[in-house]
Amino acid sequence: NLANPLVIIITPCYNGEKTAHRMIESVLNQTYSPIEFIFINDGSKDKSGEILEKFKHLDSRLITIHKNNEGLSIARNVGIEIAKGEYLSFVNSDDWLDFDYLEKNTLVIIDEARRVNEIAELNYTEFSERFASLFSGGEVFEFSKNNFISVESLTLKFKQYRLACLQSLSTA
Repeated sequence: NLANPLVIIITPCYNGEKTAHRMIESVLNQTYSPIEFIFINDGSKDKSGEILEKFKHLDSRLITIHKNNEGLSIARNVGIEIAKGEYLSFVNSDDWLDFDYLEKNTLVIIDEARRVNEIAELNYTEFSERFASLFSGGEVFEFSKNNFISVESLTLKFKQYRLACLQSLSTA
């Protein structure tokens, strides 16, 4: 649903029992509701796994995965593999989100996508040059006259990604 896309939050956790409550509550109490929360217990030796299981029973949007410790990158990739949705954010287990973080960020992305589509319909060549110049730092854009733009990664400043891009990168 373009108006309310599903946003996935992936949080790897290794020995995060001291901060897990605050972080989980900050995600589950977002004002933006089409979310799914994937929490990966990356072989924690503390009570992080128990905390996750308690929250899992309180909210069906929470998915927990328990695995052996292999590090942050592998834990994130495990989350990406099972994620279903349009956009994805990574939140570390010792971070928390303001209550309207996802709502504000998702609205910016939706508004930008609408603006991009309007520009694309006006002038494809001017659009591609102007839009490509707005972003730097390795974002990948695919421009095509039949499908004016496929934004493979749109990060802006708040670390929210297009899920399809990350899934294609992890299988490459």
